[in-house]
Amino acid sequence: REAEESFSKIDEDDPWDAYEAAVESLRGETEFCTLVGGYAHWVQSANTPVCAHCQNRMTLLAQIDSESDADVMWGDSGCIYLFYCVTHPQEIQLTLQCF
Repeated sequence: REAEESFSKIDEDDPWDAYEAAVESLRGETEFCTLVGGYAHWVQSANTPVCAHCQNRMTLLAQIDSESDADVMWGDSGCIYLFYCVTHPQEIQLTLQCF
């Protein structure tokens, strides 16, 4: 909600276009990749899980992309996302998204 309010000051008609432009300028091209920490580069729509104990959004630990050179393929060229809860670090969730 805060992002929408902030970016509506830039583009009242479509605040999410302004948001996506800002994200693109900060992280560069939207390209799926393997990464540790940070923010997920979702193949499909965002799907951050919540902790079963505290209902807080979980934190990305790693994103692992398909890599044909390494003979690693998640579904149809997808990515797996590994999340954990900061409050309950024993709680982890794995999410798979494919094209």
